[in-house]
Amino acid sequence: CPLFKWDGSRREVRAIDSEFQQAQQNDACRVEQLIAHMSTPDHPYDRFGWGNKRSLVDLPKAAGTDVRAALNSFHGRFYSANIMSLVVVGKESLDTLQRWISDSFGETPNRQIERPLVPSSAPPIEPSRLPMRLTAQPLEQSRQLGLGWYLPPQISRDHVRCKPCDVVGHLVGHEGAGSILAYLKRRGLATELYAGLEEGDSTATAALFRVGVELTTAGVGA
Repeated sequence: CPLFKWDGSRREVRAIDSEFQQAQQNDACRVEQLIAHMSTPDHPYDRFGWGNKRSLVDLPKAAGTDVRAALNSFHGRFYSANIMSLVVVGKESLDTLQRWISDSFGETPNRQIERPLVPSSAPPIEPSRLPMRLTAQPLEQSRQLGLGWYLPPQISRDHVRCKPCDVVGHLVGHEGAGSILAYLKRRGLATELYAGLEEGDSTATAALFRVGVELTTAGVGA
């Protein structure tokens, strides 16, 4: 039963804005936002991926939006037991855990709502615009080549059970004899290589499979 007191929300906004200020100095975050800007207009990926004081307070205020009322409305609409999951781990007996769960969570309202669906099933970047090359000047000294492929969503039951991206990521990211990295190291072009899905890259809309290569000076010019 959250009260949504504005004093508490204001403290959270300050914390979010502080995280955003730190993220501005993070090259990986900057590249992620750059990729978002390249997405098809109106696609769920085509948006500002971080919150800050401007997006959470200043812009809504200028638009005449009551943020506290919007929070209450969102909570009232989507806070429903039928679209939630709860996992409890404990050494106690099943009967004891079930009693605790009922006591603590039994009053969670069930509004029988349908789980919200992502409005777009199209890829974030239209195939006709690919391949696309982006060049970004890093804030820290870095020489990195990043490759990415948008795939269909990987969060279905079938994909979760067999994890195809984990398999491909392991093969591409292998560092032993005969691997891609071993070949690049032998030619003096790279020092590190990673491949796979990152946690924030897999959504109900799409998944981004990444390959990152830390290049040597010679690798940059190759």
